[in-house]
Amino acid sequence: MKALITGHGRFAEGMLSALELIAGPQDDIKAIIFTEDAILSEYQDSLKAFVDENEEGFIFTDLVGGTPFNTAMMAKGMKDGIHIFGGTNLTMLLEFYAGGIAETPADELEEAILHSGKDGVQVGAFAKREDPLEDEESEGI
Repeated sequence: MKALITGHGRFAEGMLSALELIAGPQDDIKAIIFTEDAILSEYQDSLKAFVDENEEGFIFTDLVGGTPFNTAMMAKGMKDGIHIFGGTNLTMLLEFYAGGIAETPADELEEAILHSGKDGVQVGAFAKREDPLEDEESEGI
């Protein structure tokens, strides 16, 4: 199954680069950038070509409601086999990669990607202590 990553600036290239650093070269994933000097009609044509070339495929965008997401939605039209995500993170791309290896059906993969994306957002924090010497003092040190 094929995928396309797109977003504002160099988002798509960065995400693809990060994925390839972890999972190796990705022949089935293409990145299309959208910069401020992009010609909108050419960008639209690139997304439409991806949709036209694939019965099933995934498009990962950076921001719901932004030009890349909206353009992908217009390119998709009524084609059920194209799955579009906004708010893409690296966890989602890794899930797509793993699902491809496992040959997961597209509808199941869509659900797995959505869950992975949500679960991949966490807040990291150290356990807080009132007094960092408290443990040492209680042991008589």
